[in-house]
Amino acid sequence: MEKQQVFQEIEQTFGFVPGMFKTLPDNVLESEWQLFRAIHLDDETIPMKYRELLGVALAAALADPYCAIYHTEVARLCGCSDQEIEAAIVYAKNLAGWRTYISGKQPDLESFRQEVRQACDHVARTMQSQQQPKAA
Repeated sequence: MEKQQVFQEIEQTFGFVPGMFKTLPDNVLESEWQLFRAIHLDDETIPMKYRELLGVALAAALADPYCAIYHTEVARLCGCSDQEIEAAIVYAKNLAGWRTYISGKQPDLESFRQEVRQACDHVARTMQSQQQPKAA
């Protein structure tokens, strides 16, 4: 596809061609646009609302102001409330804190994996027992 054709598709999507696409080298423009479209605009595998909340959290964890702006605005466009956006950021903050602590303590990885599985098994059993009807 020619550069102008790619730019036409981008303009049809956004109403203009954002600068980040204009700066891409011609030899990767089409493939980068196709990848962007497939990942950021596909609503089938992960609904866009949830994907954008992931983007908000990841942008916060990476301290990336460009991605933070993009994903926050698109999250709002997808119907996310300020409370949901805040929750995603708090989740990322908490995850980063635990990552720092656990990595610093350096527990045995296999033991950690087993503990996580044990906890998940317990939670699954608890959830299952709560869903079963009570005997009269």
